Amino acid sequence: MKPKKNRDVSEVAKATCPRCGAEGILEIFNVNNRQYLRVIHYYYDTKGKRRKKRCYIGPLEDYEHVNRLHELGVTNLKDFNPAKIVMNTVENFIKLVYRNTANSYTSYKDIHEIAEKAKTLLTTLEICRKQIEKLISSLET
Repeated sequence: MKPKKNRDVSEVAKATCPRCGAEGILEIFNVNNRQYLRVIHYYYDTKGKRRKKRCYIGPLEDYEHVNRLHELGVTNLKDFNPAKIVMNTVENFIKLVYRNTANSYTSYKDIHEIAEKAKTLLTTLEICRKQIEKLISSLET
């Protein structure tokens, strides 16, 4: 039997797994002085025994850039859908607004800045809506 490698593990937070979409615990683990990410999923097998499934995500230092794509709803390049990305971006912005404005530590300046960004976003979406309506009406005639 092989001896286990010395691995240092630390749990980070609850997360949605970008590989399988299930909820789990994001974990950073070290192997040979490099840090990696994985999501741990706990479940019960048919006999009622608690089991653990690990979804490997990738190296910590390289993954930060990719992680931002998951917030937009993109898990790989085949998944590219502009409408889905816009919807996820707007939903994430709404969550950010709610978190920041509900937080009593948020300054007036920060709330004002969020309001200005929201106004810009709404204006852009309205322009987009009008252009799509024009396109649809031109296709119908």
